[in-house]
Amino acid sequence: MKEPFDTVTFWCKRIKSIIAPYILWVLIYYCYYVSIGYFPFRFRDFFRYVIVGDLVSPFYFVVIITQFYLLAPLFVKLLKKVKPVPLLIVSFVLMLILWRGLVPFLRVSGICEDFKYIDRVFTSYLFYFVFGCIVGKYYTAFMSRIRRLGVPVTLGFILLAVFDVLAYVYISRIGYTAAEIYHVIYCIGAILFTLYFCDFAARHTKKMPRFISSADRATYLVYLCHCLAIARINYRMELIGVNSIGMRYIIRMVSVYILSFGSCMIWNLLKGAFNKRIYGENDIKG
Repeated sequence: MKEPFDTVTFWCKRIKSIIAPYILWVLIYYCYYVSIGYFPFRFRDFFRYVIVGDLVSPFYFVVIITQFYLLAPLFVKLLKKVKPVPLLIVSFVLMLILWRGLVPFLRVSGICEDFKYIDRVFTSYLFYFVFGCIVGKYYTAFMSRIRRLGVPVTLGFILLAVFDVLAYVYISRIGYTAAEIYHVIYCIGAILFTLYFCDFAARHTKKMPRFISSADRATYLVYLCHCLAIARINYRMELIGVNSIGMRYIIRMVSVYILSFGSCMIWNLLKGAFNKRIYGENDIKG
């Protein structure tokens, strides 16, 4: 029997594992850019970057997922009271409507004349989150069906990928809105294929290498820090005069993977050893 959802415990865990490291890394990036003279240090600007998540491009996701964390009790109730299919349909329609309609609504209502952060509002990703919640609730049954439909899922993903690329190649003919809707459909196909592929790989792997497990635990830290590695590598390449685009890409890719994954994996090992020595337990979480 599953334990009842504890909102406070859920929020506290997310603050510790997701939000606190995010704020720390926003500070690290902000201090780095201040140190190279990109802009002066202002507490107001720093807090704005924390809230908006636009200091480093990937940080928008933490802002979005935090909104979903805050709304988690609402989604728990919806999952209990509403059947999966209607919930998916409503969330999909709402996501599309608000994606195009939220900004005009804010303007007409007088709330905000020029809202620039629609990509950082949870409604723009509503269907994906609801879909993930439903998959989590019915995981065993859902994955059983995915395994049976492996071939159609794979072929569908390939066709959707090709169609998505063509949509953006001919975006001037079909329009931006249509291309974005096609992209949403492609993302759904990509999610299903990723679930199928990872499940297939896991079922056909006798023992996961420790290196892979260690890298998996480091992924969130890598997500937070890898742009700093990119910035530093770009700066060094400028100093030594590396101008070839191909060479810059190779150097950037190899160096950033080694620096970010290597340092984060070492950090997790040291952290685990420290916790084991002090508390008698090995903290395997990143």
